[in-house]
Amino acid sequence: MSNVRVIIGSDEITIGNKKYRIDTAPYIQPESNSTLVPLRFVALAIAGGDIEKADSNENISWDAVTKTATISAGGNVISFTAGSELMTINNNPQIMENGVKAEIKDSRMFIPFRALGRALGVQVDWNAETKTAIYKAK
Repeated sequence: MSNVRVIIGSDEITIGNKKYRIDTAPYIQPESNSTLVPLRFVALAIAGGDIEKADSNENISWDAVTKTATISAGGNVISFTAGSELMTINNNPQIMENGVKAEIKDSRMFIPFRALGRALGVQVDWNAETKTAIYKAK
């Protein structure tokens, strides 16, 4: 995985040195002060910026009945359910930090940037000055 950057309020993400547009911008969830990113961002990041792979990404599934997104990446299976502060990593439920919850906003699923990064074993950084969240490549 390359370094991946998102800026709060921007519809661009940077993967490695390339910029890509996503259809909706990351934002800060007021209740938890956590960065939430759209599931589309996750697909692009896992696919390394390959738009075609991201659009047909078999690594991400959505259950509309339970409102659960499941992501298979880095040898792990990670699930987030809208409205829940629990995520599961390889069927082991874990409470996410700061009371953050995955949520549906404007008909899109948003998941916590930091929680996903930690589940994937990626270093997560935050630059408060530029409002940028970063996954650092290993």
